Amino acid sequence: MSIILKTTNLCKSFNGQTAVNNISLNIERNSVYGLLGPNGAGKSTTLKMITGILRPTSGSIEFDGHAWKRSDLNHIGALIEMPPLYENLTAYENLKVRTTILGLTDKRIDEVLQIVRLTETGKKRAGQFSLGMKQRLGIAVALLNNPKLLILDEPTNGLDPIGIEELRELIRSFPAKPGLEPITLELDRDLTAQQNAQRLYKEYTRMKNAEEALVRQIDSGRQELEYVQSVLLALQQAREVKEVAAIREELVESGYLRSNQKGQRKKKAVFHPREYTSPGGFRVLCGRNNRENDELTLHMAAKNDLWFHSHLAPGSHVILFTEGREPEAADLEFAASIAAGHSKLAGQSLAAVDCTKARYVKKPSGAKPGMVIYTDYKTLFVRPRLEE
Repeated sequence: MSIILKTTNLCKSFNGQTAVNNISLNIERNSVYGLLGPNGAGKSTTLKMITGILRPTSGSIEFDGHAWKRSDLNHIGALIEMPPLYENLTAYENLKVRTTILGLTDKRIDEVLQIVRLTETGKKRAGQFSLGMKQRLGIAVALLNNPKLLILDEPTNGLDPIGIEELRELIRSFPAKPGLEPITLELDRDLTAQQNAQRLYKEYTRMKNAEEALVRQIDSGRQELEYVQSVLLALQQAREVKEVAAIREELVESGYLRSNQKGQRKKKAVFHPREYTSPGGFRVLCGRNNRENDELTLHMAAKNDLWFHSHLAPGSHVILFTEGREPEAADLEFAASIAAGHSKLAGQSLAAVDCTKARYVKKPSGAKPGMVIYTDYKTLFVRPRLEE
């Protein structure tokens, strides 16, 4: 078997006190590996270093054949100490919050609930679960990204004998889950080994180039689809004829429609975003279409004003103008709820909205109206604010 995780002389000290001393592990893929030791032996500290919660004092960690890097967390599932659950939400809703952040489909929620045997919990909230059910829901959270490595820190703590046995049975079943299928290469018996290798490499290069071209086409198509969906949403939420007219002008400028005003001077776009006032008295503006979104985000907003947008869904840009003041949580929730209400997530009971400073929002070269990229954001979960 190949090695999925390797540590070499891993050490961790806290204020000169050694907690982990020269731990070297070789953990094989598709295996169950246990760390045994008394309290204070450094088991949890070791797992926290592997999951990036703590930085090693010395030593090295390799994951899947390369030096560990933070992006490897996309392929690692972990349950360290207590399960991170929202006790006022159901099992399904807890997982829905995570899939929204990870950009996964709802199908994955059903899959992991089936794996941990929590499909029959219905509308029961996580706060009403037994400790064993909470542990299994925590494992379901860790399994959402279909990890190559699953790390569980003392998952049977506090469970009764039946709960311990059920959890052990669940853990023992993981290596038997379907994984990567073996690859079989057909060789031409009339060719030498070197000629077969050259033939296969040529075929690999052709397929690799085709894949890269296809990825570019898919990305271009995805961007086109995102833009069209944003235009459709703006049309659905338009209240007046002039708003529809503004969207038509945008489509003409973007080359989607022909202008029926040949030879006439182009009219200057009217900028009139929706305006609100937060509980703390902050001014909040919401774009009605993509051109207004660009104007709000790229020209009106100061660097430290706050920008809101629905997470991974078409929606309006919303700006909270701070004017040198610090907004309270109620102000952030208010602006986020407006962004949710003017997005494709408006029909959901709980919507994910990203928030960042306007300085971290950029428009890529050649991007269509309203299309931006952003960093340094946090995600808020709010109830969409619907227009009366």
